[in-house]
Amino acid sequence: MAINMKSVRIFTFIKYLFFGTTAFIIDFLSLYICVSVIGIKAWLGAVIAFAISTIYAYLTQMRYTFSHKMKNVAPVIKYAFLLFVNICFTAVIVQLFATFFGLYMVGKIFATVCVTLWNFPIMKYYVFPRNIQ
Repeated sequence: MAINMKSVRIFTFIKYLFFGTTAFIIDFLSLYICVSVIGIKAWLGAVIAFAISTIYAYLTQMRYTFSHKMKNVAPVIKYAFLLFVNICFTAVIVQLFATFFGLYMVGKIFATVCVTLWNFPIMKYYVFPRNIQ
């Protein structure tokens, strides 16, 4: 039984990384388009790109990674708060990298690694917890 639970945890983490990676691709491309093609400020491009990819990430993580059935709005509120923290952090980091190094995309990668590391346990145990009966 312990091996089975370990396999389930590993598979959940793999799904988290898969959907997180595809969300990052959406985020990264959206940021590039906003800043390099359209020409808006890096911090605003980071916010817009993050918002676009977050809709995708929320739906896929809720449904496929954590198999959460929406019974009330609590997960949405929890996710919205987490999103707010993540957007603020990402916007600040992207703008700092843009201002000091001219490398807003490197800042995006750095911010994404940080957000990814703290989001998994928060989403697993707080946003989409499983009810153990």
